[in-house]
Amino acid sequence: MAKPLLDRPAGPSVRAWCNASTSTTRAVTCEACGTSYPKLDVSENGRRLSVFLGRLIVDECCGALLDQVYDESGEQMAARFLKEFAKDPTNPRFGILVRVLDEVLRNTRTKAEATATTIERLQELQQPPEK
Repeated sequence: MAKPLLDRPAGPSVRAWCNASTSTTRAVTCEACGTSYPKLDVSENGRRLSVFLGRLIVDECCGALLDQVYDESGEQMAARFLKEFAKDPTNPRFGILVRVLDEVLRNTRTKAEATATTIERLQELQQPPEK
Protein backbone atom coordinates (compact mmCIF):
# COMPACT_ATOMS: atom_id res chain seq x y z
CA MET A 1 0.00 0.00 0.00
CA ALA A 2 1.21 3.51 -0.79
CA LYS A 3 1.83 5.94 2.06
CA PRO A 4 -1.56 7.12 3.39
CA LEU A 5 -2.73 10.62 2.47
CA LEU A 6 -3.80 11.37 6.05
CA ASP A 7 -2.34 10.62 9.46
CA ARG A 8 -5.76 9.83 10.96
CA PRO A 9 -9.32 9.16 9.74
CA ALA A 10 -11.06 12.18 8.24
CA GLY A 11 -14.42 10.97 9.51
CA PRO A 12 -17.47 9.45 7.86
CA SER A 13 -19.18 10.99 4.87
CA VAL A 14 -22.47 12.78 5.29
CA ARG A 15 -23.32 11.88 1.68
CA ALA A 16 -22.63 8.11 1.67
CA TRP A 17 -20.22 7.82 -1.27
CA CYS A 18 -19.71 4.46 -2.91
CA ASN A 19 -18.20 4.93 -6.37
CA ALA A 20 -16.77 1.41 -6.26
CA SER A 21 -20.44 0.32 -6.45
CA THR A 22 -19.89 -2.09 -3.64
CA SER A 23 -19.76 -2.54 0.06
CA THR A 24 -17.88 -5.27 1.84
CA THR A 25 -17.94 -7.35 4.98
CA ARG A 26 -14.36 -8.55 4.40
CA ALA A 27 -11.39 -7.13 6.29
CA VAL A 28 -10.35 -3.91 4.61
CA THR A 29 -7.82 -1.10 5.03
CA CYS A 30 -8.76 2.51 4.30
CA GLU A 31 -5.95 3.62 2.02
CA ALA A 32 -6.59 7.30 2.79
CA CYS A 33 -5.41 6.98 6.40
CA GLY A 34 -4.15 3.41 6.82
CA THR A 35 -6.82 2.33 9.32
CA SER A 36 -7.53 -1.41 9.13
CA TYR A 37 -10.98 -2.82 9.76
CA PRO A 38 -11.68 -6.45 10.67
CA LYS A 39 -14.01 -8.75 8.79
CA LEU A 40 -17.68 -8.18 9.62
CA ASP A 41 -20.27 -10.86 10.20
CA VAL A 42 -22.24 -11.45 6.98
CA SER A 43 -25.41 -10.38 8.83
CA GLU A 44 -23.95 -6.88 9.34
CA ASN A 45 -24.12 -4.03 6.84
CA GLY A 46 -20.94 -3.88 4.83
CA ARG A 47 -18.59 -0.92 4.71
CA ARG A 48 -19.08 1.34 1.66
CA LEU A 49 -16.02 1.63 -0.59
CA SER A 50 -14.90 4.29 -3.02
CA VAL A 51 -11.80 4.81 -5.09
CA PHE A 52 -10.14 8.23 -4.80
CA LEU A 53 -6.78 9.07 -6.37
CA GLY A 54 -6.32 5.36 -7.01
CA ARG A 55 -6.82 4.47 -3.34
CA LEU A 56 -9.56 2.44 -1.71
CA ILE A 57 -11.47 4.68 0.71
CA VAL A 58 -13.75 3.31 3.43
CA ASP A 59 -16.65 5.77 3.45
CA GLU A 60 -17.36 5.33 7.15
CA CYS A 61 -13.68 6.12 7.90
CA CYS A 62 -12.56 8.86 5.49
CA GLY A 63 -15.66 9.64 3.44
CA ALA A 64 -15.49 13.20 4.79
CA LEU A 65 -12.47 13.65 2.50
CA LEU A 66 -14.74 12.98 -0.49
CA ASP A 67 -17.36 15.35 0.96
CA GLN A 68 -14.73 18.10 1.05
CA VAL A 69 -13.68 17.47 -2.56
CA TYR A 70 -17.35 17.60 -3.56
CA ASP A 71 -17.93 20.83 -1.62
CA GLU A 72 -14.91 22.47 -3.23
CA SER A 73 -15.15 21.16 -6.80
CA GLY A 74 -18.40 19.25 -7.29
CA GLU A 75 -20.18 21.90 -9.33
CA GLN A 76 -17.29 22.28 -11.79
CA MET A 77 -16.92 18.51 -12.10
CA ALA A 78 -20.65 18.07 -12.67
CA ALA A 79 -20.67 20.78 -15.36
CA ARG A 80 -17.75 19.15 -17.17
CA PHE A 81 -19.38 15.71 -16.91
CA LEU A 82 -22.68 17.02 -18.32
CA LYS A 83 -20.85 18.64 -21.27
CA GLU A 84 -19.16 15.31 -22.01
CA PHE A 85 -22.54 13.58 -21.75
CA ALA A 86 -24.07 16.05 -24.22
CA LYS A 87 -21.42 15.11 -26.81
CA ASP A 88 -22.07 11.35 -26.54
CA PRO A 89 -25.24 10.58 -24.55
CA THR A 90 -25.42 6.92 -25.58
CA ASN A 91 -21.95 6.10 -24.25
CA PRO A 92 -22.27 3.39 -21.56
CA ARG A 93 -20.05 5.53 -19.32
CA PHE A 94 -23.12 7.67 -18.67
CA GLY A 95 -25.45 4.83 -17.61
CA ILE A 96 -25.74 5.99 -14.01
CA LEU A 97 -26.28 9.58 -15.11
CA VAL A 98 -29.12 8.57 -17.44
CA ARG A 99 -30.87 6.67 -14.63
CA VAL A 100 -30.41 9.56 -12.21
CA LEU A 101 -31.62 12.13 -14.75
CA ASP A 102 -34.73 10.03 -15.42
CA GLU A 103 -35.46 9.83 -11.68
CA VAL A 104 -34.81 13.54 -11.12
CA LEU A 105 -36.97 14.60 -14.06
CA ARG A 106 -39.85 12.39 -12.94
CA ASN A 107 -39.65 13.77 -9.38
CA THR A 108 -39.39 17.33 -10.68
CA ARG A 109 -42.46 16.85 -12.88
CA THR A 110 -44.45 15.45 -9.94
CA LYS A 111 -43.48 18.41 -7.75
CA ALA A 112 -44.19 20.94 -10.52
CA GLU A 113 -47.65 19.44 -11.10
CA ALA A 114 -48.42 19.56 -7.37
CA THR A 115 -47.27 23.19 -7.22
CA ALA A 116 -49.42 24.09 -10.23
CA THR A 117 -52.45 22.48 -8.58
CA THR A 118 -51.81 24.43 -5.36
CA ILE A 119 -51.50 27.71 -7.29
CA GLU A 120 -54.76 27.03 -9.13
CA ARG A 121 -56.56 26.38 -5.84
CA LEU A 122 -55.16 29.54 -4.28
CA GLN A 123 -56.19 31.59 -7.31
CA GLU A 124 -59.72 30.19 -7.09
CA LEU A 125 -59.89 31.19 -3.41
CA GLN A 126 -58.78 34.71 -4.24
CA GLN A 127 -61.46 35.20 -6.91
CA PRO A 128 -64.23 37.54 -5.75
CA PRO A 129 -67.59 35.80 -5.42
CA GLU A 130 -69.87 36.17 -8.42
CA LYS A 131 -73.00 38.27 -7.92
